[in-house]
Amino acid sequence: MPQAFKKILKILIPIAVGILFIWYQYNKLSDNQLIVVKEAFRKTDYFWIIASAFLMLISHLSRAWR
Repeated sequence: MPQAFKKILKILIPIAVGILFIWYQYNKLSDNQLIVVKEAFRKTDYFWIIASAFLMLISHLSRAWR
């Protein structure tokens, strides 16, 4: 197998497995549970998610620079 193909598979297989798990769990939810999940996403304060993603990026960059 060519080296480039192996690299692509190393990326695509975990992504595909993750999507499969999300799809599987999503299909198990009842209509009421879906409403609760959607409401939770509506009420979420995305500032904290963005702030934590920014801090995570900074920590990765500082680790790579070191």
